[in-house]
Amino acid sequence: MTDRSRIGRRSRTKGASFERWVSNQLKPYFPDTRRQPQSQIKQLKAIAATDPTFNPCLTDVVAGPFGIECKHRKVLPHWEESLEQAKDDVGASGKVPVAVHKPHGGTAYDIEVRILYFGDVIRMTWIEFLANCKRISQEKKVDDRGNISPGQYWELFPDIAD
Repeated sequence: MTDRSRIGRRSRTKGASFERWVSNQLKPYFPDTRRQPQSQIKQLKAIAATDPTFNPCLTDVVAGPFGIECKHRKVLPHWEESLEQAKDDVGASGKVPVAVHKPHGGTAYDIEVRILYFGDVIRMTWIEFLANCKRISQEKKVDDRGNISPGQYWELFPDIAD
């Protein structure tokens, strides 16, 4: 885990701005989309430590059925690290772990997405991910709170689940 005190203010601001951008991009498809600041995540962890029935999603952004870990850096971490963090942060919340990487100075077309889906890693561009989010919201694969029943997870990405 990174010691937050060693990360410069500009770097934290850049990361938070990217998280807000991701959240705003997904709001048209999942209206309950929210960015979770580090202070809120600490509070959720404290509640979860005292209540074993409380299973929050602790990723940077929660959007519909997805728990999204955002990375915007000059030197991006390996995908395995980001997906492992997303998987750990999703925990037992029922969300699908997603890692989103944007290289420093990159545009929306440079953003790559990895989704941990039934043990497989799905790779797509940000544009493809948004198209899938649009389809999922139009086909009503999730309820108003962004939840999906476990039996319907395979329907999120039917082309890949074959």
